[in-house]
Amino acid sequence: MNLSNAIITSVIIVAAFWGLALFQGNNVAAQELNISPVTHTIELNKVTPIDNENDKITPDTIRIAGVHKHIQLINIGQLWQRFNQKSTLHQALKTTPKKVYVLYSAFSNNYQQADVVIGYDINNLSQFDKLYTVNTSHYNELLPAKKYTEIQLANAWKEIDYSKKVAYVLEVHALDLSGKTTSTQVFVSYN
Repeated sequence: MNLSNAIITSVIIVAAFWGLALFQGNNVAAQELNISPVTHTIELNKVTPIDNENDKITPDTIRIAGVHKHIQLINIGQLWQRFNQKSTLHQALKTTPKKVYVLYSAFSNNYQQADVVIGYDINNLSQFDKLYTVNTSHYNELLPAKKYTEIQLANAWKEIDYSKKVAYVLEVHALDLSGKTTSTQVFVSYN
């Protein structure tokens, strides 16, 4: 699956997620997380600034940099387009990237909007403007690393327990040397 298929897949996933959220009604409310344009950490149910860029990176931490926007989830394709066109980000890659991360957080109460970051692990970048740290020590794996159809990826979002507050959803797209997706993982973390 190439990058354009990954974009289409994300759009389908978000559409399915949005549809499910609408059926949840007002019984489910997500706690809003605010990610400002400065460096922040997304850590379960809170966002805290990173004081030292040289903080030790643990196996339970992923630091990504890329494009970020608070968007209507139905418009995820526009953010993918912005990511694809961000030449400064792609030129800062040290080597061919092995993964692309898509982080959804700060969901609106009706799950129609979220803060979304599409990017690379900062270890693969020679420079970056902003970074987002994701604490992966407490999450549920919705899909293990494997190649999935678009329908299977969309169905993974149906496995989210919407009666709990969703802290984040993380998609990890593994890439081959030509940039085609070889496998995808999906994770969810609750507050």
